[in-house]
Amino acid sequence: MSTEEYNENEELQKEPGNSAYEEEEKPRKGSRVVLIVAVLVLVGLNVFLGINIYNQTEELKAKEKEIAMLDSQRTVLLARVDSLTTSLTSLNSDLAKKDSGITQLIQELDVLKKELSDKKSEVNTLLGYRQKYQDYLKYKSLAEEKEAQVDSLKAQLAAERRRADEAKVANDTLTQRLNELKDQAAKLNNKVSLGAKLTGKITEIVSLSEKKGKAKPTDKASQVNKVSIKYMIAANPIAPKENKTVYIVVKSGSKTITQEGFQVTFSKAKNTLDYTHKDELKYAGQETTSTPSFNLPPDLAAGKYSVEIYIDEVLFTTSDFTLR
Repeated sequence: MSTEEYNENEELQKEPGNSAYEEEEKPRKGSRVVLIVAVLVLVGLNVFLGINIYNQTEELKAKEKEIAMLDSQRTVLLARVDSLTTSLTSLNSDLAKKDSGITQLIQELDVLKKELSDKKSEVNTLLGYRQKYQDYLKYKSLAEEKEAQVDSLKAQLAAERRRADEAKVANDTLTQRLNELKDQAAKLNNKVSLGAKLTGKITEIVSLSEKKGKAKPTDKASQVNKVSIKYMIAANPIAPKENKTVYIVVKSGSKTITQEGFQVTFSKAKNTLDYTHKDELKYAGQETTSTPSFNLPPDLAAGKYSVEIYIDEVLFTTSDFTLR
C-alpha cells in the first residue's frame, strides 16, 4: 500500500463514529508509554555510567599522586646509596694506606729485633739496653694502636656494606612497586578511553518525494529523490567537547550512493571511503540530535538500502530502509 493510500484510509478511519479507528488508537497510546519508559531507563543508565567513569577518573588521579611520591622516595634512596658508595671507597683507600703503614712498622720491628739479637753481645750497659728496650716498646705500642685502628675500620666497613646492601634491596622493592602502579595507571587510562567513546543510534529514516519545494513521505523508489535521517548522540560527560564532522553513507548493496559536486572520499584507516552527505554539529557532552536531509539521485531501484554514520572517521551506527 502506498503512503498516499494509507493516508486516505487513515482520514476515513478518523471520521466521527468510526469505531475501528478508536480501537486502533488505544494500543498506540500504550506504545507511547512504553517508549517513554524506555527513554527514561536509557537516560538513567547513561547517568550511572557517567558517575562510574568520573569515580574511576578520580581514582586514577590519586594513583598518579602516589606514583609521584614513590618516585621522590626512590630518588632520595638513590642519593643515599651514592653517598654510601663514596664513603666506602674512601674507607677502602684509608685502609690500604694504614695496611701499608702497619707493614712498614712490622718490617721496622723485624729489623730492630734482628739488631737486638745481633748486638746482644754489644750491650754492655744498662742504659744502652734500656734505650733499645724503650724503643722496642714504643714501636710495639704503635703497632698495637694501628692494629686496633685497622680492626675498627674493618668493622665500620662491614657495617657500611650491610647498609649498602639494605639500601639496594629497598631500591629494588620500590622499583617493583612503582612498575605495578604504572601498570594500574595504564589500565585506568584504558578504561577512561573506552568510557569517552561516543554512543547513539539512528532513530528515524524517512524517504521523501520533493516537488516544487514540497516534500512528502513515500517508499516508492520511482518517486524518492530525497531522504531525511534523524540520529542521536548520547550524553557522555568525559568525551571531548568539540565540533564533530559526521559522514553519512547510503548504500545499495556494496555501492555507495553519491551526489554530484560532493567531495566523496575521506580518510578511514589509511583508505578512502565514499560518502553520501556530510553533517557538521557541535557536541558539548550532552545528548545531541540532528536531522539532516539531502537529495538522492532520481530513478532509484527498489530494494533495501543501508545507512552508515561515521563520526571522527570511525563507524558510529548503522540502520536501513526499504523502497518498493
